[in-house]
Amino acid sequence: MLSFYIGSPENTAAQGLWLSADNRWVRYACTLPWDELRQIYPDLLSDFCNDYDDPLRTALACRLIQTQYIVPQDELLLMVQENPYMQYFCGFTTFDPVHNRLSPELLQQFSQIPENIFLDIIELCSRRLPK
Repeated sequence: MLSFYIGSPENTAAQGLWLSADNRWVRYACTLPWDELRQIYPDLLSDFCNDYDDPLRTALACRLIQTQYIVPQDELLLMVQENPYMQYFCGFTTFDPVHNRLSPELLQQFSQIPENIFLDIIELCSRRLPK
């Protein structure tokens, strides 16, 4: 696994996976109001707290990716597994292309977020996303 770093590796000795700050998934991750969403929905995914550092971000990011690409869950699993930018967007602090930290069962649980809540979140987020 490689730790994520945003920016450019020129002036540092840190080793890891350098992500471009210009990538849209990095921009989305830095723009979306994660803290505000955690305050609005503190108990939305409390059952997942032992499995993920930030279960709300992971769940919402997966739903946003799936909504943007209109893909089934098995394709979403592969997309996130293979893409370090998407893993960063999902709140993971390291990139692991071999061991997928998501599972079909977990995505199914994430999909249980009530649609009206998800649409409210999409509305809030869409006002913040860079064009």
